[in-house]
Amino acid sequence: MKNIQLNKLAVSAKNVRKTGAENGLDELIASIKSHGLLENLIVVKTANDNYEVVGGGRRLRALQALVTEGHIKDTKSIPCEIVDIEKAEEISLAENQVRNEMHPADQFEAWAKLVDNGLSVADIAARFGTNEKLVKQRLKLGKVSPTLMQAYREEKISLDILMAFTVTDDHAKQDEVLESVLQKHYVNAYTIKEELLGHAIGGSNKVAKFVGVKEYEESGGYLKRDLFSDNENNVYFEDRHLLENLALSKLSEEARKVEGEWKWLDMRFDFNHVEKGEFEQLDPVFIKDVPELLTDGLKKLKEDLEGYDYWNEEAEKLREEQVKLEKELDDYKGYTEEQMSKSGFIVFINHQGEVEVEKGLLRPEDIEAKESSEELQEDSNPKKEKPLYSNALCDSLKNYRLHSVKMAVASDYEMSFDLALYSMCCTSFRDENRFCSISSLSVKCDNYAYPAKMCNEDETLIVQIEEQDKFYSKLPLDWMKIDDPQERFESMCELSIDDKQKLFSACVSRTISPQLSNGSYPCSVFESVGKKLKVDVSKSWRPTQSNLFSRLPKAALLKIGGELIGENWAVKNMSLKKKAIAQFLEDFFNSPSEKKFTAEQIEVIKKWLPEGMVF
Repeated sequence: MKNIQLNKLAVSAKNVRKTGAENGLDELIASIKSHGLLENLIVVKTANDNYEVVGGGRRLRALQALVTEGHIKDTKSIPCEIVDIEKAEEISLAENQVRNEMHPADQFEAWAKLVDNGLSVADIAARFGTNEKLVKQRLKLGKVSPTLMQAYREEKISLDILMAFTVTDDHAKQDEVLESVLQKHYVNAYTIKEELLGHAIGGSNKVAKFVGVKEYEESGGYLKRDLFSDNENNVYFEDRHLLENLALSKLSEEARKVEGEWKWLDMRFDFNHVEKGEFEQLDPVFIKDVPELLTDGLKKLKEDLEGYDYWNEEAEKLREEQVKLEKELDDYKGYTEEQMSKSGFIVFINHQGEVEVEKGLLRPEDIEAKESSEELQEDSNPKKEKPLYSNALCDSLKNYRLHSVKMAVASDYEMSFDLALYSMCCTSFRDENRFCSISSLSVKCDNYAYPAKMCNEDETLIVQIEEQDKFYSKLPLDWMKIDDPQERFESMCELSIDDKQKLFSACVSRTISPQLSNGSYPCSVFESVGKKLKVDVSKSWRPTQSNLFSRLPKAALLKIGGELIGENWAVKNMSLKKKAIAQFLEDFFNSPSEKKFTAEQIEVIKKWLPEGMVF
């Protein structure tokens, strides 16, 4: 062993560690600065009384860095063991290969003891050349239950699982959950956190996002943070009661901002489309004069759009402009005093943790009161006959009906060909003395677009559209992915007659518009198509609360039930609330009891459809 000046040492080419020599060098520098060199270097002698290091190259680099930083001089004496040059590589290999790294669990506990002995997080970070966040993480790991740490040492759990347990300092709870974990074949960190903090609300929860960490903590709320996640939402709100009270307070503030004298208001943390279906929503009306520039601009846009195919790039730009202008048009809409006196609004928190307001909502009791009032008006004026179905309900029913027709036409080449040919002839060969048309089919093959609101909110139509998409997805359309127009056309031409017929039928079916047989000016050709194809709407549509019963007056529900079940049933249930009758009818139509009805009666019940939907 010999002390050699640092400036006479260099890393030897015979040092076998070539990869990763710079890894963790900052930590090693900090350690030598704080604790000194804890292990000597192994060297071989070279010319001019210099030496090359074959064991401890990283230690030498760390010492040289301390010279550069001015912490030590390059003349400092370094303890070195001198070996024969012939054995240099063998010794270097042995020194690197037989080294056994400390188990992470030992390190976690050792760092925790340093804090117990009085060192701060900053002190430890400086002495070991790391950042304070890493120190806090390792200290947290060092404080887990001894049972948990032993399970980690024995590789019964992974480091990720160990880190998940640190969301609580309760050793008893940690041990309890660990026992459960060890009995399972598979477990993940999220599940463990849920078990440990079942009562707490995670930072990603929309109510938590709505209130926010700052307001919660300022109000005295206690937070638990997950030190091992960079996700800003990875905090846990311990006081659920406080959090919800703060959320209600903020919702109240938002409710006070809503103008007008409404009949009622409600505040909720959740308000999904199913809950919204319990209400009828009034449409806002124009309460301000709309500038002519805006209305003229919209009118011109619609006229310009008629001159383009749907997928044209220019048409896309025009549609974007149309959406922009229509949003501007909404600024001139609102609710009248009369509408507000009959309806209310709900303030709620959306999935992003932001406030939303749904206005113009009629509660079931408001709807019944409205219907009773309308019925009284009808009685006092018997000449005025009110239609059984509202315009909105008729629009929904005819769109449900369309699904059955589209699927039938899409599967029948002869009918789709006849429809297209009829429409083409009516357009191409008309003259002053002969004019005929088919309003329910556009030969330009512009797809009929279902109402956007129904597509997003109507559960029945959403299912029907999924069925259509599944059908259309199986069509032979790979040729449309070809970029070159000529190659694309030639590829289509090579399709079999059967494939071409399938495509033709599908294209025609997508152009058909909806109608009810008893609607205003129904297209007789549409009705004829349905009859010829023997379309049975009942196979794809059955009445439910959301798509029919909740949208009919109570009297209409009793009438439907009376016709199919019996007048005694209608009389017996007359005192029930409309919602209860609607639920009964939904169950009745979808699973009629074989004990109460004959096979013939059940067949009639299963085939029943509202007026205008039967072909």
